[in-house]
Amino acid sequence: MEHKRIEYLDIARGLGILLVVFGHVVWGGNYPMRGAASLSNLIYSFHMPLFFILSGLCISKEKTLNKAVFLKMAKSYLVPYVVWSIIYIAAFEIIGLIRDGVGILSLDNYLIAHAISLCGLAPLWFLLALFIAEVVVLLIKPLIEDTRWFWVTAALLFVVSVFASILYSHITGINLVARNYLMGAFRIFPTVLFVLLGYHFKEKLLKCAKWNLWIKIVVLVGAVIIQLVLCYFWNEGIDVQLFILGNPILYFAKAVNGSFAVILFSQLIHGSFFTFLGRKTKELMILHYPPFYYTLLLSALLGKLFRPNIFGALIITAVTIAACLFIDWLLSRFKIWRFMMGKKS
Repeated sequence: MEHKRIEYLDIARGLGILLVVFGHVVWGGNYPMRGAASLSNLIYSFHMPLFFILSGLCISKEKTLNKAVFLKMAKSYLVPYVVWSIIYIAAFEIIGLIRDGVGILSLDNYLIAHAISLCGLAPLWFLLALFIAEVVVLLIKPLIEDTRWFWVTAALLFVVSVFASILYSHITGINLVARNYLMGAFRIFPTVLFVLLGYHFKEKLLKCAKWNLWIKIVVLVGAVIIQLVLCYFWNEGIDVQLFILGNPILYFAKAVNGSFAVILFSQLIHGSFFTFLGRKTKELMILHYPPFYYTLLLSALLGKLFRPNIFGALIITAVTIAACLFIDWLLSRFKIWRFMMGKKS
């Protein structure tokens, strides 16, 4: 059964992927932007949880986990994860050979250790994490339809996530592969919780679209102020991929509040551009990140000139997104490309 797409959810995804690319631009390379730490900490406090919450919002009441659904999800998430992990590792191997004259491949290599574990390569980890989270939520969906069991499950996931974060931050003396498997396993709990929250509060969040304009603006301003205050007083490095959550309790507060603010803001704006970006989230997530030569080339050619200020970072973000969209447009006519992206043939 096909469900009509909700425009502002696509807009929210579009805003989210803009924040992902911009967050990598301001902090990446040899020329980080002035104030990059504070700005990236603000962005990282909610931008990835936003995608998981949006995923939960898009799970219909009728959807169940059967063989057909599982295979469709595997094609959409796992196929591009495997294919692009191989491409990423091969690209970095070539870069290493050109730059240093030696290869870097080994099972203890940072990239391979990430790819073969539940951790995943950046930004491909998102595909693997979302697949696992959606499968788990669909498995427990009959249970959580009962509100009491939803709260029990959500509370359990929250408590386990908090303790897992504290435990992981104190673990030392294990090899890279073992650490990555542990990291990926622990990360399942918060990502499942975000998808679960999106699914459970779907009707309530959708009702926000019917609010009076001024009520939306007042609530949005309040949410933004709360987010800024939390990030100002607890300005700590966060990286969901590496399971670095800082203060885990405050992290969940910032993640949910920031995601809600973006969803509410997406209801106030209209535009086919953001909607289009939202429908190209997976392609942009995969293509914008190194080792692709155009991002490296942009960093080398434009980074020193532009990146030290926000204007330059915005330019590099815009050009990077345009390059990704052009590559996808150029190659989308080929079946192999659609297969690599987990799309319908």
